[in-house]
Amino acid sequence: MTNCIYVEYDKFIVILTLISNLKAPTHNFQKHQEIRIFAQRNKDCMSIQTHTTLQPAIVVASLKINNKWDGDLDITVSAEPMLKCLNGLDCTSFVKLTLEDSRLRIQPAMYTNDIFNTDDFSEIQTASLHHVIYQPTKLITDYSSVTVDQSNIFYCRNNLLETFKCIKAYAMSSKKQKKLQAILSSDASTLFIDLVALDISARLRLLEHELESDACIRLNSDQLNYLTKALALLLNSKLGPVEMSVGNQSQLVLTCQGICCELSQRDDFELIEQPIFGVAKKGWCVDSNWRLQQGLKQIVVTTRPSEDIVEIQMIDGQIHLLQLTEYASGSFHTDVIADKGATNGPAVVVNRDQLFSALACFNSYEKLKIHGLLSREERLLIRPSSNEDEFVMLAITEPLDVDHQV
Repeated sequence: MTNCIYVEYDKFIVILTLISNLKAPTHNFQKHQEIRIFAQRNKDCMSIQTHTTLQPAIVVASLKINNKWDGDLDITVSAEPMLKCLNGLDCTSFVKLTLEDSRLRIQPAMYTNDIFNTDDFSEIQTASLHHVIYQPTKLITDYSSVTVDQSNIFYCRNNLLETFKCIKAYAMSSKKQKKLQAILSSDASTLFIDLVALDISARLRLLEHELESDACIRLNSDQLNYLTKALALLLNSKLGPVEMSVGNQSQLVLTCQGICCELSQRDDFELIEQPIFGVAKKGWCVDSNWRLQQGLKQIVVTTRPSEDIVEIQMIDGQIHLLQLTEYASGSFHTDVIADKGATNGPAVVVNRDQLFSALACFNSYEKLKIHGLLSREERLLIRPSSNEDEFVMLAITEPLDVDHQV
């Protein structure tokens, strides 16, 4: 009986890297990054599944067995040491997995096919042997497969990844991340993502796409972070097209060449609704996103993030960005277009990093409409001039307790 399996190196290492980003509920959890590997007799695929207690996603994948396999395989191993073994191999096309005693032996291999021998592999000798301890899988397990909603599938592009990176950066700027929610929803032919937290809020367009059913998926900050990492890894792997499936079953699934990452809405989610804004038609000012970002970059912060705040004030038709705390300095002035007859406003203090992350959610060449600089408000509201459906909001704090003149 054949006791070895040959699988593709590139795909195998992507799968294990995805799994390595998962977390166990507690540090002493026995099944930390445990995965199940199984293959049926005379089948040409090896399947991999993660334990359902790992957070924040379930990862399942299939790897083609490139040689004749006439045995049965059903074992559990820890993903982290296996990933270390693969990273320790020299550049190779295939990996040879051999079951010997209570260890899984990992070797690099290359395909040496010729006209007379169609399944010939050559092992590459290495200075050290790579072993991973395994154990047989119990009959009753907590492993699960992933079901893809075939009606709501669309291709993921690099521009979608850049949007998710901007959204994640803005979400991570929140000081209330534990209660933050990212909500994927659909409206007609558009897929949106809403961010809801105590100090920030946003609605951004992900893409234009016809959906068979309404999408409604709520993710926490850990799930949003993992989704962005997984999407980046799959797109950069060049394994093939990356697809996303969303639907009304509170599940989001990334798929790529037999690799599936499923993120589900948690049962203990306390539903938080997007706040309803009552914004007056007047009181808006318009400025270039690029100029605002460049102004914020001129401010230098030399200490802890809590001091990274900026004061904004409208004076005589100009936006003034000031940073006069003990640990930072810098200023910037830019002419803006404001509502006629309203060109002066109160001093507004916001977190500089949070404001920069908010601006980065929109294209740098956008003209932005800003509300909250010409009247006393609790929040700063920013919309792109090209799309009224999108916005970002961040909380306004108390004015700086320093004496200065603009």
